[in-house]
Amino acid sequence: MPQTQTAAQIELLETLLATLGSAGRVESAPQHLPRQAHSPVVKLTEDYALTHTAERLYVTDLCEAAGVSERTLQYAFKEVMGMTPVAYLTRLRLHRVRQTLRAATHRSTTVTAEALRWGFWHFGEFSRAYKGCFGELPSDTLRRKSHAAFKPPGRDTAV
Repeated sequence: MPQTQTAAQIELLETLLATLGSAGRVESAPQHLPRQAHSPVVKLTEDYALTHTAERLYVTDLCEAAGVSERTLQYAFKEVMGMTPVAYLTRLRLHRVRQTLRAATHRSTTVTAEALRWGFWHFGEFSRAYKGCFGELPSDTLRRKSHAAFKPPGRDTAV
Protein backbone atom coordinates (compact mmCIF):
# COMPACT_ATOMS: atom_id res chain seq x y z
CA MET A 1 0.00 0.00 0.00
CA PRO A 2 2.74 2.56 0.68
CA GLN A 3 4.12 1.95 -2.84
CA THR A 4 0.68 2.43 -4.39
CA GLN A 5 0.17 5.60 -2.36
CA THR A 6 3.56 6.98 -3.44
CA ALA A 7 2.89 6.10 -7.08
CA ALA A 8 -0.54 7.77 -6.88
CA GLN A 9 0.99 10.90 -5.32
CA ILE A 10 3.62 11.08 -8.05
CA GLU A 11 1.02 10.57 -10.76
CA LEU A 12 -1.23 13.19 -9.17
CA LEU A 13 1.68 15.64 -8.91
CA GLU A 14 2.68 15.08 -12.54
CA THR A 15 -0.91 15.55 -13.68
CA LEU A 16 -1.21 18.73 -11.63
CA LEU A 17 2.04 20.12 -13.05
CA ALA A 18 1.00 19.24 -16.60
CA THR A 19 -2.37 20.94 -16.06
CA LEU A 20 -0.76 24.05 -14.62
CA GLY A 21 1.70 24.14 -17.51
CA SER A 22 -1.06 23.98 -20.11
CA ALA A 23 -3.13 26.55 -18.20
CA GLY A 24 -0.18 28.96 -18.30
CA ARG A 25 0.01 28.57 -22.07
CA VAL A 26 -3.72 29.20 -22.46
CA GLU A 27 -3.58 32.32 -20.28
CA SER A 28 -0.59 33.84 -22.08
CA ALA A 29 -2.19 33.64 -25.53
CA PRO A 30 -5.11 36.04 -24.83
CA GLN A 31 -2.70 38.62 -23.38
CA HIS A 32 -1.02 38.93 -26.80
CA LEU A 33 -4.28 38.84 -28.73
CA PRO A 34 -5.32 42.47 -28.07
CA ARG A 35 -1.95 43.76 -29.28
CA GLN A 36 -2.17 41.65 -32.43
CA ALA A 37 -5.80 42.55 -32.99
CA HIS A 38 -5.21 46.28 -32.48
CA SER A 39 -2.02 46.55 -34.51
CA PRO A 40 -3.92 46.90 -37.82
CA VAL A 41 -6.03 49.69 -36.29
CA VAL A 42 -2.90 51.56 -35.22
CA LYS A 43 -1.26 50.96 -38.61
CA LEU A 44 -4.29 52.25 -40.54
CA THR A 45 -4.44 55.31 -38.32
CA GLU A 46 -0.73 56.02 -38.66
CA ASP A 47 -0.86 55.66 -42.46
CA TYR A 48 -3.82 58.03 -42.62
CA ALA A 49 -2.06 60.58 -40.41
CA LEU A 50 1.11 60.48 -42.52
CA THR A 51 -0.83 61.16 -45.70
CA HIS A 52 -2.70 64.06 -44.07
CA THR A 53 0.14 65.73 -42.16
CA ALA A 54 -0.67 69.27 -43.24
CA GLU A 55 -4.26 68.96 -42.06
CA ARG A 56 -5.57 69.51 -38.56
CA LEU A 57 -6.53 65.96 -37.59
CA TYR A 58 -9.08 65.10 -34.95
CA VAL A 59 -9.66 61.79 -33.23
CA THR A 60 -12.95 61.45 -35.11
CA ASP A 61 -11.03 61.65 -38.41
CA LEU A 62 -8.73 58.86 -37.24
CA CYS A 63 -11.69 56.74 -36.12
CA GLU A 64 -13.30 57.12 -39.53
CA ALA A 65 -10.06 56.20 -41.30
CA ALA A 66 -9.64 53.06 -39.21
CA GLY A 67 -13.35 52.21 -39.13
CA VAL A 68 -13.50 51.95 -35.33
CA SER A 69 -15.08 53.78 -32.43
CA GLU A 70 -13.21 56.38 -30.40
CA ARG A 71 -13.02 54.02 -27.44
CA THR A 72 -11.55 51.24 -29.61
CA LEU A 73 -8.98 53.64 -31.06
CA GLN A 74 -7.98 54.89 -27.61
CA TYR A 75 -7.68 51.33 -26.31
CA ALA A 76 -5.68 50.20 -29.36
CA PHE A 77 -3.16 53.02 -29.01
CA LYS A 78 -2.81 52.56 -25.26
CA GLU A 79 -2.28 48.81 -25.75
CA VAL A 80 0.10 48.96 -28.72
CA MET A 81 1.89 52.30 -28.32
CA GLY A 82 1.48 53.09 -24.63
CA MET A 83 0.00 56.52 -25.36
CA THR A 84 -3.13 58.17 -26.71
CA PRO A 85 -3.60 58.63 -30.46
CA VAL A 86 -3.26 62.41 -30.08
CA ALA A 87 0.01 62.10 -28.13
CA TYR A 88 1.37 59.62 -30.65
CA LEU A 89 0.49 61.81 -33.63
CA THR A 90 1.97 64.87 -31.96
CA ARG A 91 5.21 63.00 -31.32
CA LEU A 92 5.26 61.72 -34.89
CA ARG A 93 4.86 65.26 -36.26
CA LEU A 94 7.56 66.56 -33.89
CA HIS A 95 9.96 63.99 -35.30
CA ARG A 96 9.07 65.08 -38.84
CA VAL A 97 9.84 68.71 -37.95
CA ARG A 98 13.17 67.67 -36.43
CA GLN A 99 14.13 65.67 -39.53
CA THR A 100 13.34 68.65 -41.73
CA LEU A 101 15.26 71.10 -39.54
CA ARG A 102 18.30 68.81 -39.41
CA ALA A 103 18.28 68.37 -43.18
CA ALA A 104 17.78 72.07 -43.93
CA THR A 105 20.44 74.06 -45.71
CA HIS A 106 21.47 77.54 -44.68
CA ARG A 107 18.45 79.87 -44.86
CA SER A 108 16.32 77.33 -46.76
CA THR A 109 13.61 77.25 -44.10
CA THR A 110 12.51 78.62 -40.76
CA VAL A 111 11.21 76.98 -37.62
CA THR A 112 7.88 78.73 -38.15
CA ALA A 113 7.55 77.43 -41.71
CA GLU A 114 8.28 73.86 -40.64
CA ALA A 115 5.99 74.02 -37.63
CA LEU A 116 3.15 75.19 -39.85
CA ARG A 117 3.99 72.62 -42.51
CA TRP A 118 3.63 69.80 -39.99
CA GLY A 119 0.41 71.09 -38.45
CA PHE A 120 1.55 73.08 -35.42
CA TRP A 121 -0.32 76.36 -35.16
CA HIS A 122 0.40 77.39 -31.57
CA PHE A 123 4.11 78.16 -31.56
CA GLY A 124 4.54 78.36 -27.79
CA GLU A 125 3.04 74.90 -27.27
CA PHE A 126 5.04 73.58 -30.23
CA SER A 127 8.29 74.91 -28.79
CA ARG A 128 7.57 73.42 -25.34
CA ALA A 129 6.64 70.05 -26.84
CA TYR A 130 9.73 70.04 -29.06
CA LYS A 131 12.03 70.83 -26.15
CA GLY A 132 10.32 68.21 -24.00
CA CYS A 133 10.82 65.59 -26.70
CA PHE A 134 14.37 66.45 -27.85
CA GLY A 135 15.90 68.48 -25.02
CA GLU A 136 16.53 71.56 -27.18
CA LEU A 137 14.58 74.31 -28.85
CA PRO A 138 13.74 73.89 -32.54
CA SER A 139 15.73 77.05 -33.33
CA ASP A 140 18.79 75.42 -31.73
CA THR A 141 18.37 72.39 -34.00
CA LEU A 142 18.19 74.59 -37.08
CA ARG A 143 21.01 76.89 -35.95
CA ARG A 144 23.34 73.99 -35.11
CA LYS A 145 22.69 72.45 -38.51
CA SER A 146 23.32 75.78 -40.27
CA HIS A 147 26.58 76.41 -38.39
CA ALA A 148 27.76 72.85 -38.93
CA ALA A 149 27.13 73.17 -42.67
CA PHE A 150 29.17 76.38 -42.96
CA LYS A 151 32.31 75.71 -40.92
CA PRO A 152 35.41 77.10 -42.60
CA PRO A 153 37.83 74.41 -43.82
CA GLY A 154 40.46 73.38 -41.27
CA ARG A 155 38.38 74.59 -38.32
CA ASP A 156 37.05 71.16 -37.26
CA THR A 157 39.17 70.90 -34.11
CA ALA A 158 39.10 73.18 -31.08
CA VAL A 159 42.21 75.20 -30.31
